[in-house]
Parts: sequence; structure tokens; C-alpha cells
Amino acid sequence: MRFAFLVIIFLSFSISVFAGDTRNIGIQTFTFSKLTVEELLPLVKQCGCDAVGMSRHRLSKKFPDVFVSPDMTTEQKEFLKKILSENKIKVVSYGVATPTNEKSIRKLFEFAKEFDVKIILAEPRPEKLELWNKLCGEYNMKVAVHNHAKNAKRNPEFYNPKFVADMIAKYPNVYACADTGHWGRSGIDCVQGIKTLKDKHAILHFRDINKSDLSAFDVPIGTGALNAKQMLAELDSQNFNGYLLLEYGGWWKNTLEQKIEEVKKSVKFIKEN
Repeated sequence: MRFAFLVIIFLSFSISVFAGDTRNIGIQTFTFSKLTVEELLPLVKQCGCDAVGMSRHRLSKKFPDVFVSPDMTTEQKEFLKKILSENKIKVVSYGVATPTNEKSIRKLFEFAKEFDVKIILAEPRPEKLELWNKLCGEYNMKVAVHNHAKNAKRNPEFYNPKFVADMIAKYPNVYACADTGHWGRSGIDCVQGIKTLKDKHAILHFRDINKSDLSAFDVPIGTGALNAKQMLAELDSQNFNGYLLLEYGGWWKNTLEQKIEEVKKSVKFIKEN
């Protein structure tokens, strides 16, 4: 009996360690919103990650008026490829970006393809999903519907995981990018939200917050109100193998050094739990 108990404990520990060791963790560039991409990439490595979720972020002081976007010139794109390669960082998603016509969506996909990005984060209206689904199939990409909080000016209903699950259910190339911070701020039980979107998670903006209301702010993963361990356990039970992107706003008074340390704590928590 004692031997069987010890075996169960050992297997549980092994599964936990295995899950943490194999989780894919990246950082959304907004985490270092005050820095350029060139400045933030070394910090991503410093925090223990090798992947970013890219957005329309300032590129470099070398190109002071340029943002990472499909409108970049060849020279600017080559510069971005260079600094990504130098820092050994891969781009696993781009967005949130939501062009509304086929020409613009194709331009976005061509841009993503050039950087080997397979997931576009967007907030398309339900009537546009058929077009997004078709083009995703053509380009071998996924679109992941991102949510803001229930007080958002654009698409406030997307805060509800049931609404998103129903909206995307029939489209094989349309997935979700759940933002757990915005869920928590909107009063959503994040573990239940992850269950609701089962099999439709492409990538997550994985966050923890100090309390569950609209005034909340980000805190290191595992120290807040969102049951981070249970969220990770639920994702493991679904065999989720996509990226958990830390989009860590942090308390607005934080210095850059404090933010780096808190992001490191978040990465450590995800790896160990």
C-alpha cells in the first residue's frame, strides 16, 4: 500500500515537472512598450525566453518613425530579421491587427509569412470570419481571436469565452487568443474560460492580476487572483502545446529593472508549475 502511494506521488511529481519543462513561453512585446524592438529583444533572453508575440511596435532608434508592420520597407524588414537572428528570438504571433478587406489581409499574411509567423492575432467581426478562415487555409496560418475586457470600446462582447467559442466553432482555421488578464478584469473564471474554449486555443496572453475587477493591474504569475496553477493544469489536461505569451503591463510605478525581475518570476512559475 505504501509502495503504491509512493509511486502515485512520484508519477504526479514527474508529470508536473514534465509539463513545466515542455511549456512554450514567450513575451508579448507590449510588456516593454517604452522600448524599441531592438532594445527589448536582449531582455527577452534575459527573462528566460526565446520567443515574442510581435505587435505594431517601434522598431529601433535607427528608424525612429518606423513600427513593425506590413508597411515596412525591405531595408527595415531586413534589419528586423537581423536583430531577431542576433538575439536568437523567433516571432510566434503578430497582432492584434485586424484589416477588414481581402487585399489588406493578404498583405498582412504576406508580411507574417516572410517572418515565418503562423498565428495572427485579430478581432474580426463575426461576418468577416469566413474570409479570414479562407485566407488562413490558403496561407497555412491561423487567426486567433483576441479579447479585451467587457468595457472595451471595440468588440466588448469578446470578453465572454462562450460568445467567442460559439462565434468561431464552425471555422477550422479560426482559433482563440484568450487574454486571461482581461477575462479576470471582466469577472470571468479563467479556468472555466479555458475549458469553454477547449480545442480552440492557438495561443494565450497569459497574465495574473491583483484582483478581479476592472481596476486591476498585472502582477507576477502565481501571486494574484486568477488561480494560475489551475489554469496551467487545465491547459495541460487539454494537451495544449502552444505558446503562453506574457503580456505584462505591471504596476505603472515599476521601474524597468523591477519589471524584468517580475517577468522572470512569472517565467519561473510557469516552468515549475
